[in-house]
Amino acid sequence: MVIKNHFKDSDQDGLSDMAELAYGTNVFSQDSDNDGRTDLEELQEGQSPLQKMIQSLKELQERDYETFIMALFEVELSVSSPVLLKQLYKDYMTDDRMILVNEELYEHSRQLQESVQEELSDLFARLYRTGAGNAFIMDTLNDQSLKKAMTGYDVFDGISYDKVALDTLEDMIQHDLSLVSQDYFSDLVYLALEKKLLDEKSEFLQVYVEQLLPILSNENQVTSDISMV
Repeated sequence: MVIKNHFKDSDQDGLSDMAELAYGTNVFSQDSDNDGRTDLEELQEGQSPLQKMIQSLKELQERDYETFIMALFEVELSVSSPVLLKQLYKDYMTDDRMILVNEELYEHSRQLQESVQEELSDLFARLYRTGAGNAFIMDTLNDQSLKKAMTGYDVFDGISYDKVALDTLEDMIQHDLSLVSQDYFSDLVYLALEKKLLDEKSEFLQVYVEQLLPILSNENQVTSDISMV
């Protein structure tokens, strides 16, 4: 039988972990708001250990409401793409039924992310099948426009993607992709996976990973052989 120690004090600040959970403070930090005074000292003085943090959030809300709301979305909805965060903020501001943070907002965020994942997985699959991934990314960087680059590839003829999906991809290429990469497409796939912007069950990823593993295995073997010389 496991008996939990409700009086455990992980950060040794005089407040038990249970008390810190009740106050909303950090159980692993003696000074949750980093103002130079311990949480216990502030509570003994009748002040909130999170006062500095609360004040900073209040100032941010008054100064830049959009950034404040998007920061909440990033934490609560686990969304990291700036384009998706801006779209969620726009939808939140135009839909009176959507409030912070309720089930409807979670569902809307889930549907938006799934739509982007589906479309980007399809776009990546088309580039991968034709072997045009690196060339397409270089054209996008040179043209400073994803849509303009797409017009030069027959694989996209008659295909229409949602603006949010295209803007999300363009933002990654323009701002997140290393310009000194030796394999733009592979790096972009990794970035998209890291940001949860690809359907992990898609046929594209299954085929891509299956063909990539032997290459990585060979590279590791070469590295091992060199280290043994």
